[in-house]
Amino acid sequence: MSLMLITPPATQPVTLDEAKAHLRVAYDDDDIYITDLITTATARLDGAYGLLGRCLITQTWRTTMPVPSTAAIVLPLGPHQSVDAITYLDDARNTVTIDPESYVVDYLGSTHPAVLTRVDGAPWPRTVSITFTAGYGDIPDNVPFPLRSAILLHVAHLFENRESTTTLGFLKELPHGYADLVTDYRAWAF
Repeated sequence: MSLMLITPPATQPVTLDEAKAHLRVAYDDDDIYITDLITTATARLDGAYGLLGRCLITQTWRTTMPVPSTAAIVLPLGPHQSVDAITYLDDARNTVTIDPESYVVDYLGSTHPAVLTRVDGAPWPRTVSITFTAGYGDIPDNVPFPLRSAILLHVAHLFENRESTTTLGFLKELPHGYADLVTDYRAWAF
């Protein structure tokens, strides 16, 4: 399976003003640095390479995957807002779009991964490309508060500690409580 980001999020899940308030920074000298820290802390959680296996702010992805012909397809990177297109290459290597009326998508808008099944009884092509939109919403307030809090904790940690820190001889990569805030939102596969 491959994943390609088509349209990145238009904003971050935490605003510069929220981060500055959390840091108790009243000056503008470090705005670019703090914005970069927000990007770094968000990347730790968001998208294909994030710890959560989820999208935070609305973004569009394309996945290409082999599919057993009669199987349901489970999409990565929820929460899913829509399935925008399903395509495949025919024998002549032409791109063919599967009619949206021939499949159903379950679990859109939920915390469960979206599941696609054929309603017309036809098998799936051997390999499909699925373009989908995922994320909690378009604005930071749509992202669950514990995830936003984890990002703020990470930003504060990076702001205060410009390198790895030790406490009583123990290397401390992330602040205490970070894992507790994000664990319930991780996408787990069994």
